[in-house]
Amino acid sequence: MITAINHSIAVAVFSFFSKSMLMEYIAIIFSDGTLVIAFALYVFVMLPLRRKGMYSRTVFHDILPALSAMLVVLLLKYLFPSDRPYAALHLVPFVPATDPHASFPSMHSALIAAFATTLLSTHPRLGKVIAFMVPFTMLGRVAVGVHWASDVLIGASIGIVVALCYGPLEKKWSMKKPG
Repeated sequence: MITAINHSIAVAVFSFFSKSMLMEYIAIIFSDGTLVIAFALYVFVMLPLRRKGMYSRTVFHDILPALSAMLVVLLLKYLFPSDRPYAALHLVPFVPATDPHASFPSMHSALIAAFATTLLSTHPRLGKVIAFMVPFTMLGRVAVGVHWASDVLIGASIGIVVALCYGPLEKKWSMKKPG
């Protein structure tokens, strides 16, 4: 059942975005560009605030949940290899994909969801902007033919859960005073 739904969604979304070169470019921007834009926004918004002393968290604390989500995704990709839609459906993807058997789960979705979740708790305005990009990233990954709908949903879920797990840890770490 899930496989049939995944196939139907992948074919419909891929077909919609392959109607014109402009639509393909939009899919590519959604797929890869939103992640780049999210981290660029962070650099241009948060780092100047940090330099002025208006933001005390380190970059490491803001990025750590996303890096942890990445490790979880890499482990799952290794344990559960799954064909990407372009390989299973004999399509030509809009972006180069290195491994045709590493579809599950979506790394891009996990990274941007973890990053958005982290920033929603630490810098809500920027977190809302990045959270707005999450569904576009997910749609883009399906549209370019490198992920199934279930891959992006599970990837984003992993990112959110991993980031939420850092909340209690952050409170525990911040209570410990040095020396």
